[in-house]
Amino acid sequence: MIRLEEIIKFIQDQVIQIQGPYEGIEIEGIAGLINNDPKYLDWIHQDIKQPQEKAENSISKVIIANPGVCYSERMKLNGKVLIQVKNPYLIIAKIGNEFFVRKEKPIIHPTAIIDQGAKIGKDVYIGAYSVIGSCSIDENSHLEDNVIIRDGVTIGKNVIIQSGSIIGNPGFGFVKENDGKLIRFPQIGNVIIENNVEIGSNTCIDRGAFSDTIIGSGSKINNLCHIAHNVRIGNQVII
Repeated sequence: MIRLEEIIKFIQDQVIQIQGPYEGIEIEGIAGLINNDPKYLDWIHQDIKQPQEKAENSISKVIIANPGVCYSERMKLNGKVLIQVKNPYLIIAKIGNEFFVRKEKPIIHPTAIIDQGAKIGKDVYIGAYSVIGSCSIDENSHLEDNVIIRDGVTIGKNVIIQSGSIIGNPGFGFVKENDGKLIRFPQIGNVIIENNVEIGSNTCIDRGAFSDTIIGSGSKINNLCHIAHNVRIGNQVII
């Protein structure tokens, strides 16, 4: 249970107005399509049709909405609390991450294989059966189970890599000889993953040929993606 006063303090710089008495209220979770409960925090998406009706009909004690939802007499009589913000969708995401997402302790699982040349920063989490080569992983990064990081890879701060991903394998490059025989083109570049990047499960990011493959700061890559050699992804990109 989380005290509503703690949540309000966390988002106070983005609160436009609070209507209704909120002292002493405790929040058990965040309302969804099927798990509504009076002790759950409900929220009204800023783009939804008929937001006032949704707020009126919510069984939750506390509702987050934009200023388009007014504190009606019905809400007042039912003892509800209305927290008005500019972007409820953004605010509920911040609240969920801060108070309701399970945070794992930064450990290196005993089954992980770590090369002696690896540089591991402070508070890094490395999951079971991961293989870490001679690479660099900066502080607060989180690598789930069965992740493979090859030699020469550089991983920044606060990076999340989900299970089954492979970072730094040679790229798919070949040259034909005169007789048609395929010769592998040398893949001797590296992979650079900048700060605050998230990489989904079973994603492969290949090392560069003569230059580096680069994933820019804040970018997010979904599950089952392939980033080929020498690709450069900018900042805050969603794939």
